[in-house]
Amino acid sequence: MSQEFAQRYYQAYNDGDLDAILAEYAPDAEYRLHGADGVRTFRGVDACRAVYAAQLRAWPDQRLEPRSVLARDDLLVCEVTLTATLAEPWEFDRRTHQPSGRPISFDVMHVIRFRDGLLWIKDGWIDGLAIRNQLAGRA
Repeated sequence: MSQEFAQRYYQAYNDGDLDAILAEYAPDAEYRLHGADGVRTFRGVDACRAVYAAQLRAWPDQRLEPRSVLARDDLLVCEVTLTATLAEPWEFDRRTHQPSGRPISFDVMHVIRFRDGLLWIKDGWIDGLAIRNQLAGRA
């Protein structure tokens, strides 16, 4: 896949455009989120839609800024900085965090595999320690 995919994909996130995000997904796509709570797996477009919709509600002003994009055949690896302000209570790190009105910023690593030109498997690693510390006001 390509740098153009990364630009289109992250712009859809920044626009909060769930339909544009999921237009890139295969029907049997799988999203695996690696974080402080272990690995959470979402299978199929409907499951991905539900988790992304929840993320967009919780972090409505989120901005994903790719720092590094490596594209090879059917593989895309992206280092991203995510900046957002929590807008509603959010379950993370085995606790419920309340909105503080302060934006936080943390690193994300996406490894995306494609099949037939569509996103098939997406692994996302988030910097859980940075998130936890900033949500707790320690950063």
